[in-house]
Amino acid sequence: MKKIFLASSLFVLSFFSIPILADTIVLKDGRTIKCDTVREEGDVVRYWIGEASLTISRDKVERIERDNQKGEALTSSNHKTSVENTPNFNKDNKRVLRPILRPPIIKTLDGTLNIDTIEKLEASLKNNPQDKVVIEQLVSALNVVAFTEREGGNALKAKEFLNRALNWQPDNMDSLIGLASLEIVEGLYSEAAQHANKAISVDQKNQLAYYYLGLAYYNLEELPRAVNSWQAGLRLGEEPVMRAALTKAEKELALSNDFSSGRNRFFNLVLEGGSANLELESQLLIILEESHSKLKRQFDFEPKERISAIFYTKQTFSDITRAPSWAGAINDGKLRVPIGGLTGVNAELAKTITHELTHSFVYFKSRRRFC
Repeated sequence: MKKIFLASSLFVLSFFSIPILADTIVLKDGRTIKCDTVREEGDVVRYWIGEASLTISRDKVERIERDNQKGEALTSSNHKTSVENTPNFNKDNKRVLRPILRPPIIKTLDGTLNIDTIEKLEASLKNNPQDKVVIEQLVSALNVVAFTEREGGNALKAKEFLNRALNWQPDNMDSLIGLASLEIVEGLYSEAAQHANKAISVDQKNQLAYYYLGLAYYNLEELPRAVNSWQAGLRLGEEPVMRAALTKAEKELALSNDFSSGRNRFFNLVLEGGSANLELESQLLIILEESHSKLKRQFDFEPKERISAIFYTKQTFSDITRAPSWAGAINDGKLRVPIGGLTGVNAELAKTITHELTHSFVYFKSRRRFC
């Protein structure tokens, strides 16, 4: 069986090379669904994502956008179109590639994949909770619906379906990796590490699980664990994204002896130059906490995990980030701020810290729903 949510994970983080989804279904509520291909079938619109065939009521669809075109209105409800009866030529009479019909990934009770089908499968399991065939169908259905919810921008619903799938199959790889990928994007790194670790315990040859595990540890500022995870993943085969992540983490780990580190409830603080300037460390933690409190009130939200804030005093900033020497600061999931030879926090540095921290709040708050 093809790993549908795994395909979603790869697409979102651009990990392995996969085909780019070509068509877009624009819903009347403003959400969109990216898919390989789409066609109208009477009262429903059928679309394909990988090998999964799904349907949605045409009443919910505003328009269909194909490739880079502006979109097209739906045909009248009594006019059915299909791949079989549509010529393989576009309006300019140029031959175009036509998608090959593919079977749905699962065959459900009524031939379609929707909430009603999931409810029927769950009802069937109430009478026979040990039916392995029905459990497999239900978990597959939950994973595919979770994938479409994620593509539609609803991460919370996607996680709900994935957790329901794990209730039936705690070792399901699609569900575990799907949750890990969502949690990475949301900034829930501890939870992501748990699900990625569980996935590895199920399948020690799953390279993507090692990638997410390393990513979780990296953002938790656990560099040795991140390096070990990515090294283990690369032993399964070369992959450029993971290799680049490992190279960066190894460089940071090699320099870790030149840094002092501290933490409080909200931050992992890393300062180049060791602990020679305890007063500067104290001032940095104070301004970070003050900015955090201000932004928490402003956004009515706070990130669930500690945010890493790294302050560089030498050329290391450019070496690690590859940013030009004149760059003021960057936020790549961690706050990275060059402070030169400063021995205390001035107004400009305080403003920079607040500005970069704002990016983290905006990112993580938006990711809690849209991933």
